Amino acid sequence: MSMALTVAIAAFVGVVALVLLVSSFSQRRPAAIRRRLEAHAVEVATAKTKRLERISVLKREAYGSIHGSGKLLGRVKPSETAMVEISRAGLDIGVRKYMALRVLAGLAAFVAVLILTGNALIALPAILLGAQVPRIWLRHQGKKRVKAFEAQLAELIDLLVGALRAGHGFLQGLESVSNQIEDPTRSELTKVMEEVNVGISPVDSLQAMGGRVPSYDLSLLISAIALQRQTGGNLAEVLENLAHTVRERRRVRGEVHALTTGPRASSYVLGAIPTLLFLYFISISSDYRKVMLGTTYGHMLLAAAAVLSMIGFVLSRQVAQVEY
Repeated sequence: MSMALTVAIAAFVGVVALVLLVSSFSQRRPAAIRRRLEAHAVEVATAKTKRLERISVLKREAYGSIHGSGKLLGRVKPSETAMVEISRAGLDIGVRKYMALRVLAGLAAFVAVLILTGNALIALPAILLGAQVPRIWLRHQGKKRVKAFEAQLAELIDLLVGALRAGHGFLQGLESVSNQIEDPTRSELTKVMEEVNVGISPVDSLQAMGGRVPSYDLSLLISAIALQRQTGGNLAEVLENLAHTVRERRRVRGEVHALTTGPRASSYVLGAIPTLLFLYFISISSDYRKVMLGTTYGHMLLAAAAVLSMIGFVLSRQVAQVEY
């Protein structure tokens, strides 16, 4: 593949991604759609088989709707995964816009490596690496948000117990809690109340929240509420016991995190040593620099070293992880 053809392909992909990105910014934001729907939302008795149709307009908005692209994206598995990750991170961005950003990131990485090396074959893998950068950041934001939610879960249960003991119904208690607690729990409870207002059952709405926030503690809460609504009983007492369990699990989680600090730090040190040594040797030795950077044999050694270092880092991280 010639340099001119490579640059032409890169420019074409960049223009397409830029057009998609600009067009996505011109769409009405999902928050505006939600506000308009809230003004006309009423509780209606409908068949259970129609439950998903009532919120399909909000789901389609997450994909985008220019020339049917949202419908096409909704049928693609990576797009479904992207929508889940975006919702988990709590970002107000469409899947189409996110995909365009990934394409632009891959293109930027390709151009950067192409300028540095002048070799299109070496620069091609940079497209995949660059496209993964937005996803890595998005997943990191999602994990931070889930941890923040788990930190507020015991407070959520306490507020809900207080509302129930004060005489509020379950839905009234959820609404009261959503007005008192901070984000990210507030935004998730707001979504639950929005879905309930358009006819979704409370249990289904809570289970949808469990899909957005993958937390074992939250799944315990949802299971307790679902079981109580089927069999009856004192929900406030059940939630009090659950709040104690959540606090104990959080305490154990903190102890485990403290005990595994050493192995986790060791994995980062072991992962950084090969890179630091490589930079040190190429800075002090011209012969080493010529062999490792200027020959095919050196490139093969660098690739093997990178793969082995990554395997060692992943294994050391797995050893430091404890399931509880």
